Amino acid sequence: MKKSKKLAISAIFASLGAVVLLLGSLVDVLDISAAFVASLCVLFVLCELGLPWAFGTYIVTSTLSLLIVPGSRLAGILFSLIFGLLPITKMLFEKLGAKTHPALAYVCKIALFNVELAALWFLARTLLEIPDKTWMIILGAVLANVIFVLADIFYGVLVRIYFNRIRKKISRFLK
Repeated sequence: MKKSKKLAISAIFASLGAVVLLLGSLVDVLDISAAFVASLCVLFVLCELGLPWAFGTYIVTSTLSLLIVPGSRLAGILFSLIFGLLPITKMLFEKLGAKTHPALAYVCKIALFNVELAALWFLARTLLEIPDKTWMIILGAVLANVIFVLADIFYGVLVRIYFNRIRKKISRFLK
């Protein structure tokens, strides 16, 4: 595939991700869902074009979402800190796990997620006046880790479905 076509596909999915984040921020309860759906654009680019193009898509989508998403920008922040990086780090850590041990990949993914979650928590705590209740922090961290593991499993299932069923049907458009 030519570089110009790769650039066009990457740009289309970056703008699609930004639009999804914009639409998700218009309805307050869809921030997390919009960030997750926008990360599927990065996942598609990663599957079809590779790591550098997926990282570029992530950077452009993050920048656009932080610039154009109104209000609290929670969807853009969630995408930038957690969900946009999830497909990229999943692939990198699973390659590491394939070379060493699969459990190492899960440990690394969960450790990185917890670092991202801590950064998000400190960012939210400085911007918003959130009460410092220890039980709420622990409950939120446990629930976030459960959601992360489920999202990681979901990404794996989506990639398998894509490569086994969908890619054959759209491959003629991506030549």
